[in-house]
Amino acid sequence: MDVNITKRIDTPDGRRFCRVIFTPNGRIKPDWVEVDERQEKHPEGAYYLDWTEDGQRRRVAVGSDPTAAYNSLKKKQSELDAIARGLVVTDPVEESTRVRLRAAQADFLEDIQLSRQRKTWLGYCLSLSYFTECCSKTYVEDIERKDLLRFVVFLRDEKELAPRTVHNKFAELLTFLAAQGVPKLISKNDRPRFVDQEVEIYEDHQLLALHSACSLYHSTQYDFYLMSGFREQEAMHVQWENIHFNSNVVEMRWKPQFRWMPKAYKEREVPVPTLLLDRLENYRRTLPGTRSSDPRWSP
Repeated sequence: MDVNITKRIDTPDGRRFCRVIFTPNGRIKPDWVEVDERQEKHPEGAYYLDWTEDGQRRRVAVGSDPTAAYNSLKKKQSELDAIARGLVVTDPVEESTRVRLRAAQADFLEDIQLSRQRKTWLGYCLSLSYFTECCSKTYVEDIERKDLLRFVVFLRDEKELAPRTVHNKFAELLTFLAAQGVPKLISKNDRPRFVDQEVEIYEDHQLLALHSACSLYHSTQYDFYLMSGFREQEAMHVQWENIHFNSNVVEMRWKPQFRWMPKAYKEREVPVPTLLLDRLENYRRTLPGTRSSDPRWSP
């Protein structure tokens, strides 16, 4: 009996199991699989062992680490070879190939920390810590639909989170489970719902009251958000050189010195009114010499 190893990856046609690529020395080539006779690199997903036992096909997830997956493959093959020779296997390897929930979470969070913004990583850390708090399962493969439904109730009743936050935390958990290759456990109706509320509009008299209570810096900052439409991280990384007073444009540029990239990896130029540029210029004139020479307009 031979044991096969595949990786469950994302494709334009949905998730599928694909044959892994081996190096010349027989090890698994990390993240490389064969898709329709083409070799492609897919860092997402998890590795799976599959074999036939008692006439039935068996499949078990062995995590996202290629070295651990290879070791599980060799152990399982040795177990089946021993059974084929009539030997009694007293310590089945299958149990050792099961993925522990805490280990899978640590591996997933490390990937997020290396590839995403810190704010995103912190959000996943909190979501997975909540799930660990409410779910007593040891192995990823043991997670059931009811565990996910209990998670929703836990967030709502125990943590008293708002419906929109419950939805977001639930979505982050599903992303984690998908990365482990866990099959879809829920239906569309199982997802937590929230009311998509209308954005609150501030009237002119409310804005005047806000600005009257602000320092010049905060008043200028509010004006910048209002008149440019920049996101928080974008505004934080705007420098004076990105503000073109003569052409009424503010640039959003990649800032490798701050290890920051714009959303969707796209730079852009935003037209802004003269009123905003005048207020920025007035603010700059109030800065002391050391601050006025700082390339960033917003500390």
